[in-house]
Amino acid sequence: MKATSLLLSFILAFTTVYSKAVDININDKIISEQLNVSEEDNSFELVKSNDYNFIYKFHCSDEGDYCEGIKNNLEFAFMTISNAFEIYQPIVFEVFVDDLIGKYKYTDDKLAGVFDLNYVPLKASESNSSTPYLYPQTLVKQLKLNKQPKYKKNDFIMIINNWASNPEKRNNEYRSLLTHELLHGLGFDSLASVSELNSNDNSGGPLVFNENAKYAIFPYVLPSFNEKLLEITDITEFKEQLDDSKVSQFLPFSVFDKNIVSLKSGEKIFEKLQSYYEEVSEKCLDGTPLTLKDLNDKYRSSCFSKLSNKTQEIVTSIIKENYFEHHTLGILTNDGDMVPLQTMDNTYVPGSSVIHTANPLYDKASDLMREGNLDSLNELMNNSTGIVKKEAILKYYDDNYILYFSDEDNFTVEEMLEFLPNNEKHPLIGEGIIKILKTFGWTEKGKKESTETYYLDESFDIPEANGFEYLRKKTYEIEAEILKNPFKYIIQKLKNVFNKIIESIESIFH
Repeated sequence: MKATSLLLSFILAFTTVYSKAVDININDKIISEQLNVSEEDNSFELVKSNDYNFIYKFHCSDEGDYCEGIKNNLEFAFMTISNAFEIYQPIVFEVFVDDLIGKYKYTDDKLAGVFDLNYVPLKASESNSSTPYLYPQTLVKQLKLNKQPKYKKNDFIMIINNWASNPEKRNNEYRSLLTHELLHGLGFDSLASVSELNSNDNSGGPLVFNENAKYAIFPYVLPSFNEKLLEITDITEFKEQLDDSKVSQFLPFSVFDKNIVSLKSGEKIFEKLQSYYEEVSEKCLDGTPLTLKDLNDKYRSSCFSKLSNKTQEIVTSIIKENYFEHHTLGILTNDGDMVPLQTMDNTYVPGSSVIHTANPLYDKASDLMREGNLDSLNELMNNSTGIVKKEAILKYYDDNYILYFSDEDNFTVEEMLEFLPNNEKHPLIGEGIIKILKTFGWTEKGKKESTETYYLDESFDIPEANGFEYLRKKTYEIEAEILKNPFKYIIQKLKNVFNKIIESIESIFH
């Protein structure tokens, strides 16, 4: 299988300092650097929230009223976030409202998502022994730093389905959904993704636990894309050059991963792997250029086998003890609470497991399914539609439901607030979520700003995260051109073959 078709799963699988702190006003810099766009580019609308510190570039391939509705829903999400956390510096991102199923080949249940979060490596002190962690750029801009990094053009990219392929879903409740996605953009996201080694299935889909299988977690990596890729119009050439995109370094865990704990022991699961990225870099980067196409299952398996036996044992035990059973992992907050995260019985789902708060109803349903108690299961949800019943929400949901992995978009925000004992201070966002994000470094609304200084680790050169632009968006644009005029594409391919034959003949006679 070509490496390009596996880009996102590989990125997930290889999850690719000065003294005194200075107060830096970066508003003007963010406006000029992050929003440095040509006035001639009319493919988007630049939207600045009048009441909240959010700025976004808006790409909407739909009609006016629908697009305006999405912007109104975003404004509601901005209000919800801003009422919960202090946002001292603007959050800058791009929004694509489009046919996610028909164009970008996402699954039928994809309502929206946040992709390409940009991270900055920070340390607690300038000591060489201080462990760096990746902090989301959205958060880094709110912290006191010893030195300002060069910010990437986007904090993240948000995609929203316009349901062109399924119009009856166009009236879904988007306000809670977009609030959910923005919370991911604030850093509620793990970079430690499980992959199965020596597997024939590299689709990046769910992993069903197999006692005989070998699993691994790798440090995060990001490929560095050549900007000239965006000028290529030939699909074969584009994919070949995309495959050759360079990967130069393995990166530390994120601040989210730093605080993941075992709910059984209370211990941070990655405590013994703080320098994991260094060992992987030492054993798996031998000085030869590494490209995206090299990051295949064979490479991962070979890389993992080169690590020390102790490291392999630690990684394997972390996975088998925590990632394939529900109610095993949580986040340890600064006040000592452990807020449960969503893990699943016998299954690990990339993009869902661990990066959401635990849904007690899901755990109950899992137990009932294991017991074969379908009658009780029918009391929780409508099996034909998959819609959770109001009675089950009232009984099982807690106030952290906004970050459950399945969003109840069949109910309005107002209905959910009526159903649940939400945090009165911060409607929609539960107390557990507030505590988690405060642990990462966010300041709760109305609270005193932290005086802690974070130190930029300049030993890393992390490229812009833009897999959406180079994989999903660019590939679709080229393929759409081919479909518009397939005859022209065939002729061009024949010309390319003919030119290569001529070049071969000429080389013989020179």
